[in-house]
Amino acid sequence: MSGKIHRLDQFLMFRDIILLNVCPETKTCVYDCIYCPYGSTLTKVYDLDTVEMDFNIDNFASRYRDILSKISRDDLKYIVINGEGDPTLNPYLKDIMRIARSTLNKHIPLAIYAPGGTFIHSSIRETLLSAETIIIRLDSPDEKRFRSINRAHSMLRLEEIIYGMMEFSMEYTGILKGILTLLDSPYEYTSNVDKESMRRLVGIIKKIGIDELYIEGYIMDKSGAKTKMTHSDMIEIREFIEDNLSIEISYI
Repeated sequence: MSGKIHRLDQFLMFRDIILLNVCPETKTCVYDCIYCPYGSTLTKVYDLDTVEMDFNIDNFASRYRDILSKISRDDLKYIVINGEGDPTLNPYLKDIMRIARSTLNKHIPLAIYAPGGTFIHSSIRETLLSAETIIIRLDSPDEKRFRSINRAHSMLRLEEIIYGMMEFSMEYTGILKGILTLLDSPYEYTSNVDKESMRRLVGIIKKIGIDELYIEGYIMDKSGAKTKMTHSDMIEIREFIEDNLSIEISYI
């Protein structure tokens, strides 16, 4: 997709949550999702050894400590590592997690947004195990839609990603949350709201072992322009999911 990219500041506060944007302005991801609010992926990668990010860990640590000195840490209830691309591709992820925890004088739960494509790498899965919450993204029920919706790196296969998520889930002792993005498009392979797609997605969610699910949705026209679905647009699909999954479901 094209259009304006809405940049995140490196540190954002929302009530009792601090968001750490660990992706640089050059959006780096294994995906190039058609609905991404940050625009097109500028650097699409597969091999972790080829990832290059303009990220200074010392500057990050210094700015983080400065931010913490200006807020009430007693009110802080969650730290969320996210970004405009895939935060798990940041080569300093382990250091970022350590800095996020060690700078505080009390234990604050750590959540990491992990879109999913890097779960094929055992090193990423191992790193994420220590976070209290992992948030993954789901929207493609099959390989053809995976190519059209997520526009993943050519080396990636949906089946391998699902397997990696299952491997992670079997070891993980924290809360595994999922974001399910519904797409109602005039084109078959950029739409996932038909009954067969939803049946497959529910099956994938069961396989992975998601603990909590958030749903959002977009209605897309032939030009690719999208409109956010309302709760009433999604109620029938939510009821279908609730009939087939015994987990907490919320709207974004």
